[in-house]
Amino acid sequence: MFNTLSDYLVLLGIVLLLYLVGPLFVDNFKKILIRTSRICCPKIGILNGYISDPKKEYCCRMASTNVTSYMWYYELRKALCKMVMKRINLITVSEIDDTFSMIINPFTDNFPEEDTEFHPTFYKIRQYIENGGIFVNPGGAFFWNQNTLKPDIMEETILRRNNNAQLMSDTPLFLKFGVSYSMEIRDRNGVETYKEPFQIKIFQEDNDKLIAGELLVNNNLVKKFRAVQPGTKDYIPLLREEGNKSFPIAAIPYRHGFLLLIGLFMESESSEEFKIAIRAVKNMIENRFKRLDSAPFIYKILR
Repeated sequence: MFNTLSDYLVLLGIVLLLYLVGPLFVDNFKKILIRTSRICCPKIGILNGYISDPKKEYCCRMASTNVTSYMWYYELRKALCKMVMKRINLITVSEIDDTFSMIINPFTDNFPEEDTEFHPTFYKIRQYIENGGIFVNPGGAFFWNQNTLKPDIMEETILRRNNNAQLMSDTPLFLKFGVSYSMEIRDRNGVETYKEPFQIKIFQEDNDKLIAGELLVNNNLVKKFRAVQPGTKDYIPLLREEGNKSFPIAAIPYRHGFLLLIGLFMESESSEEFKIAIRAVKNMIENRFKRLDSAPFIYKILR
């Protein structure tokens, strides 16, 4: 079959090409399968408050909310009861991987962190978003973290303070995602001049409804808490404060995925703010996340 040296050289070239290109082809094919699965068979993870083992850890403490992981789980299951080919699971942060279409952190300002000094869990979450996932953080802004392997305490992710107040510019959301958000304001004497939660009027434009659906059902008054502000580098508004002063629900594009921030104060599972959050998440899942492509920014879930 191979009669000349040139035949063997051609064969050798083909083998080398397969050796070099084969792994790349397999890797890309794997990514395509994962991305297709995210859309066709949405897999939703809700953080349960543990790093890896609930039997050996303290549970992550709720911050600025009374809506627990289980409330999110049951309300979302009820909201999506008619949708086929979907999975909703309570998960530890060690289970985070690229197969999840969306992951929800119900602990608002707090989250389970394996190491509160070097923050490997935070960077794992960022990597998940970078690879095309959607991470939902309702009612908070990563002010706190908690190593649930240790005693039941929350630790600030912010080390520096100004007039005994946290500086937004020193938060992980600002430093790593470029997110500017509403927070307490103090004067030069350290006296609080603005405090959240703060009641505002909200509305949606047509583009917002294309992505997140119709979110306003009962009224247009909600309690704002850590809402995205116009100073944010990139954002896709889904729910707006009157006058576009802030965006209580906004998607932050990051590489191939999105950080979905819900800046509403969810006092209880019966609160209007929690119902709005459930509607937004439900609509995006039912739409298979595709309508994010209709946003006024050229970002896509699959790139």
